[in-house]
Amino acid sequence: MLRRAARTYTGKNHRMLLKKPLLRGDDRETRRRMQALEQLEDRIREQEKSIQRLTGELKQAGEAQAFDKAHRVSWQLAKAQVALDVLMQEWEKLAV
Repeated sequence: MLRRAARTYTGKNHRMLLKKPLLRGDDRETRRRMQALEQLEDRIREQEKSIQRLTGELKQAGEAQAFDKAHRVSWQLAKAQVALDVLMQEWEKLAV
């Protein structure tokens, strides 16, 4: 997500821009932080998928006028958004 490689094409020759690490160095602590960042990014992606799913459920409940379900799903959606915010804050701390 954040460290994907990008390609630049110039005529017949093409050049690939390699991904650059967010952290520099080859020490054990740097590798640990990079691994923690990757795991955190995976958790963020999963949380975003969960929010998308809940948003779809909320839309369906609203269209069906299932107000009890809409209320329950809206609470789940709010909790999922808070969890995403917490994950993003953790990511910001690790990425610095």
